[in-house]
Amino acid sequence: MNKAKSFFLQVGLIAIVGITTCLNTASAQQFAVLPAHLNSDYNVPEKAETQLRDKMLAALSSAGLATTAENAAVALVPSISILNEQTGAGIQNTVSMNLNYTFSLVGIASGVVFDSYIVEGVQTRGQNKINAVARSFAGVNLNTPAFQAFLSNGQSKIVAYYQRQLQKTLAKAQTNINAKQYDDALAILMEIPEEMPGYTTKVLPMVERTYKMYANNLAASLLQQAQAAWAAAPDEEGAERVAEILSEMPVGTTSSAAARQLVKQIEARVKALDQRRWAAMNAALAREHQERMSVIKAARDVAVAQAKRPIRVVQHVHLWW
Repeated sequence: MNKAKSFFLQVGLIAIVGITTCLNTASAQQFAVLPAHLNSDYNVPEKAETQLRDKMLAALSSAGLATTAENAAVALVPSISILNEQTGAGIQNTVSMNLNYTFSLVGIASGVVFDSYIVEGVQTRGQNKINAVARSFAGVNLNTPAFQAFLSNGQSKIVAYYQRQLQKTLAKAQTNINAKQYDDALAILMEIPEEMPGYTTKVLPMVERTYKMYANNLAASLLQQAQAAWAAAPDEEGAERVAEILSEMPVGTTSSAAARQLVKQIEARVKALDQRRWAAMNAALAREHQERMSVIKAARDVAVAQAKRPIRVVQHVHLWW
């Protein structure tokens, strides 16, 4: 493929991404909970643990809270406590256990435990402790009215918690904003459920301001990279590198004008470029975020990325992504 055409195929993504971000309208996302891995001292094989995950997903789905997406701020975290344990004698020793399972609704970023539910007296037996724990999943019953009531009441408790803690939460986010740690601030803000009364007047404006600062900061950094790439190689290969960098740039930022200027420089140098794709790119770079809910989605994406760094364990919450 001609390198100039390849360049435009990459740059054209900017228009697609920008337009999709601006025009993708949706109602406020429903309250959602993500299942977490078992919090225990036993390294149970993940394949075996999917049995417990599926039971949690089924219960969450029945309550209208299930998600396997990455936009949840709350996790359902299972843990075990051993009430008694016996090792049988003989050629093939067996381990018998009596367990309690605790299921906790936990803030993914904050680690706050909002509510817990205990499944008592789960009997299990296995060739060793790990095997016994793995086999205990079959004895956990979450398809009960009591567990459904726990999930329903938990949602109300989470909303009430953030209502009580709102000023402290906003102050904590502001501290991160002042330190230019915008991704951390967004992670804090996106834990606040949209169902909380006053969200659109007290929280959403701060989310929008913070994301704008995050986007401006990111765009400035990417612009520097793009300018350096073009200065180092003002040819078709350099143009491809610039396209790759600019495809990651948020639209409607303080760097948009400079990005357009860089585009014009490349346009003047690389004569074989498709003018229609350049026009699409310039239009995308000039667009502002026109829908408030698109800002929420973009901010949530930043918060999710922050929660995953450096590993997917946050406050003892090991999530199923």
